[in-house]
Amino acid sequence: MASQPTSGIDRRSLPRLPSVGIEVGLRPKGRLTRLSARALDFNRFGIAVCTDEPLKQHRTVYVSLRCGTVRLDNLPGVVHNCTPQDGEFRSGIRFRTHDQLATDRQALEHSLLRLEVAVGEVAERGDCGVAGEVLLPG
Repeated sequence: MASQPTSGIDRRSLPRLPSVGIEVGLRPKGRLTRLSARALDFNRFGIAVCTDEPLKQHRTVYVSLRCGTVRLDNLPGVVHNCTPQDGEFRSGIRFRTHDQLATDRQALEHSLLRLEVAVGEVAERGDCGVAGEVLLPG
């Protein structure tokens, strides 16, 4: 997958990758504790998650993602939707690489692209046996 800036792609046209092995943590802005979440699907623009409690639409959240030893911490995002689903709450979160919450947009977009490639490779293999790498925004 060639490196492309996020701004040059229609985010809805890029397929979502299955959440094989992705661990996700969420921290709503203004809250000190993290929420437990289960990833449903992912791409460099956003993630769908299930949580035990609803997330407020339009609320900023900080997302930490991990698959094997590849991780990205404190990624700013915004909740675009939240609906009840089978006793949980399904939320769509769009990553915010375009505003003041993302201190280095190019580095963040590059990290998301690298994580997307790693998750795609993991999905093809069906495991999280990826090379160790930590991707930190900003």
